Amino acid sequence: MDLLFSLISGVDNKSYLDVDDLNGMGKGNVPEKTGNKAIDFALFKINLFAVSENTLDRKNFIKDLVNTFRELGPKAEEFSVPLLQSLLNESSAELRAELSGVLPDLTAFFMQEVRNLTAVKEGILPIFRELLSHDSEVINESAAALVEASQHLSTTETHNEVVSIVLDLVNQQMAENSIVVGLDLISQLAKSFGSEICEKFLVSIIQFFAEDGNPKFKKELAKCLCSVSEVVSTEVFHDKLLSVFLSLCKDTNWGVKKVCAENLVEVLKISNEDIHSKELFGVVKDLVKNKNKWVSTAAKSKLGLILYYYKGKNQEKLLKMYCNSAENGELGYSCAYYFPGVLVHFGGDYWQDLKKLFFKLNSLDTKTKECLVASVHEIAKVLGPQKTETELVEVFEEWLNTPSVALRAYKALGEFLQNTSSEAVKLKFIPYVESMQKAEAWRVREALAGQLSKFTQVYTPEEVLQKIWPLGVALCQDKMYTVRQTAALELGRLSSFLLRNYSEQVQSVLKFFSRSPNYHYRQVFVEIAKGILETTQNDFLEEEIETLSKDKVSNVRLSVAQLLKQSKSLWPSLKTSLEEDENSDVRYQLCERPRVTETLNGGFYLTPPIFRPSCEDEKFEVYEVMAKEVPHLESLENYFEIN
Repeated sequence: MDLLFSLISGVDNKSYLDVDDLNGMGKGNVPEKTGNKAIDFALFKINLFAVSENTLDRKNFIKDLVNTFRELGPKAEEFSVPLLQSLLNESSAELRAELSGVLPDLTAFFMQEVRNLTAVKEGILPIFRELLSHDSEVINESAAALVEASQHLSTTETHNEVVSIVLDLVNQQMAENSIVVGLDLISQLAKSFGSEICEKFLVSIIQFFAEDGNPKFKKELAKCLCSVSEVVSTEVFHDKLLSVFLSLCKDTNWGVKKVCAENLVEVLKISNEDIHSKELFGVVKDLVKNKNKWVSTAAKSKLGLILYYYKGKNQEKLLKMYCNSAENGELGYSCAYYFPGVLVHFGGDYWQDLKKLFFKLNSLDTKTKECLVASVHEIAKVLGPQKTETELVEVFEEWLNTPSVALRAYKALGEFLQNTSSEAVKLKFIPYVESMQKAEAWRVREALAGQLSKFTQVYTPEEVLQKIWPLGVALCQDKMYTVRQTAALELGRLSSFLLRNYSEQVQSVLKFFSRSPNYHYRQVFVEIAKGILETTQNDFLEEEIETLSKDKVSNVRLSVAQLLKQSKSLWPSLKTSLEEDENSDVRYQLCERPRVTETLNGGFYLTPPIFRPSCEDEKFEVYEVMAKEVPHLESLENYFEIN
């Protein structure tokens, strides 16, 4: 076996088979290199797996399963089920763990790329069932893989099979770990199952374990209940699940109470005002004042979100609890994180009640202050221009001069100024905007570049042309690629705004980029054009883009191709020209047909089956393939170039 494996391996253990076999034509829609693997290589790997007992060989085969099926091309459907079923015999925990890790990608491959539902039903799901058996050593890894794979399962048949797997887990009364895993899977998959399955099967499971009272399952049961509650109807929740939740909130185990505190918001979302007042207010109060610090901390950290969804009486009492929860660390951060939502819930008239909390949060640790800075524009929206100018402008200016939070403040500057109305206030911040463009830290310059167009809602067109436009032009010439790219798109949007009144000035600057001897600037112009084309079309643009479509630098033509791909109905003649470009990357951007490696599954594989032996001499014998044997290439004669 080792000798057999050595035949396809070099000194660096790289397979000689894993090499591009043929060059393409170099013209038209055919990529320069196909990137295909010979189908013989896939068959060889399967054969090696069948005879090898070496754990590393088998592990590598499992890790590369998706690529192996791709290499099989049209043969994948024939091999899929038998090959997948053979994997059920793996007994090594290491190999089963590797197998569980690759199953999500395999599921995506069969469901989305080749649409082979049979392979999923008869191959992949039975593997999941086996890996999740109660004696499996990889049950937790397999459960995580099933959750990931379920994102790709969209048919009723596959959902029913996954439900069956989960129900088998929770029904294994003698295997406690399997029940815990099963309840956790219900928590994570409830939304994908939908209301019908949840109401028909999962609600009764929750009721059963609630009556059973086994303390080992209560934490998972609480999570499970809250997840299912989001999916089922309000009537089912009120009649069958609410009483279970209230019982769990009073449990003697602090871990169960903590889970209830963390998930209380989900119950609030689907409960009515009457239940909020009569049942859930008392629950919130008890959890916040619980003697166990982990329970009370979990409840306090969610108070802002609880307030946002709470519709019952005693809201001001909850607001007082929320205001008292602010302190250094995670609680202060949570309080700051939900502050805009609480203000939205109560309205701007409650600012005087929350103002003290705002400034207290601003005096806490840097993480809490950064959170407040990042959401100040949302606070300003609720307060309105007048209160924003009197209450927040001074503190915002202070943030701009505080190194620890200055970058956050710079990023919020444009949106913050949109919520002011005073010309004096707006002009007051112009020096800060100008200083951003000159900053040594490129992230500050990027922060300005990303919000150039926002200033069109702050300043008049004349002010934008005189103050903001020159900064955008300078940023498009920045030494950092990221800054240039970000600024170019925003400058395009800014150009669209200014072209209405200042067409001549704007076009003269744009020509500087489109006709620059520096090809980086010509690429910048194409990005600017993308921003302009979001709102308007311009004859000037067409002339410049047409010139750049014939640029001597392929990267510039590639940028033009990406622009045309984004705007499919725009300038068809330019698109046709670039579809025949000499550069394969440019052609690929506009090619309707995917690259050959992506069409293997549909039956089109350009590379003929080739077996490359391990030889120093690379003059290999290659089979001749007639054009009629290669779909879509009927006009070609024998095709047998190789590297």
